[in-house]
Amino acid sequence: HVIAPSKVAKESLLQYGVTSPITVIPTAVPLPDPSEISPEARKAARSQWDIPEGCPLLLYVGRLAQEKNVELVLDSFSQISRRYPEARLLVVGGGPHLDALRRYAATLPASERIIFAGPMAHSELTPVYAAADLFVFASTTETQGLVMAEARAAGTPCVVARGGGASETVRHGEDGIVVEP
Repeated sequence: HVIAPSKVAKESLLQYGVTSPITVIPTAVPLPDPSEISPEARKAARSQWDIPEGCPLLLYVGRLAQEKNVELVLDSFSQISRRYPEARLLVVGGGPHLDALRRYAATLPASERIIFAGPMAHSELTPVYAAADLFVFASTTETQGLVMAEARAAGTPCVVARGGGASETVRHGEDGIVVEP
């Protein structure tokens, strides 16, 4: 018997010719300690990047690689920032596409409100998830997308591009929104 983390992964295994029974069981994430998502923890997380408390904060966490489609996140934020000029986008992560993303972000009208935080230790992320108003994720190539579960565990709703296993993790209209990429 085979356990797969998503329907997308199950379909991929079937295409590879796996004939054993396959059951989809998403990977669980632990609920955070209440102190990690408290108002004080959220305020401290925002203060790392001088983000005011009342300021709308969008968050991306993940590897910065071309297949993650972070340009779509940047473009979407650029549109959102026209309506919400005080909004910020915090991009947490590193990877082979980081320099290209920084250059691209610098060309956007809202570039001064896009913050590249670099990589962070997993143990430091929960207050950052909790500090955000919205978690945004545009990759359509994920097997599962644990970052959405981590964001939701911290109380942050998600906007996720349809496609791949990531969009399977969000209940549209309940704990986030699934949009066309």
